[in-house]
Amino acid sequence: FLHFNTCSIKDRTIRLRRFRSDISTCEVDSSTLRVKCCSSEPLTEESLRQCFHHQSSIKSIDVICHSQALITFESFDHVDQILLMPSH
Repeated sequence: FLHFNTCSIKDRTIRLRRFRSDISTCEVDSSTLRVKCCSSEPLTEESLRQCFHHQSSIKSIDVICHSQALITFESFDHVDQILLMPSH
């Protein structure tokens, strides 16, 4: 079970976690990645696309607020691959 992955993008610490809409979906693989930034610099769709440029399977990016976003991929396998990447 993958809880989250923490990595650095430029000088920002980013926490990546599989998005769950509610408790009833906790056993279901989700194709949406929740991104939370621990910095005052706002997240933008453009900056997130640059960070995940190696993933050509992005369906949508929804910026929730200045520090959080949801990235939806074509498959939950892409989310697994990102969460298993070593921190960098």
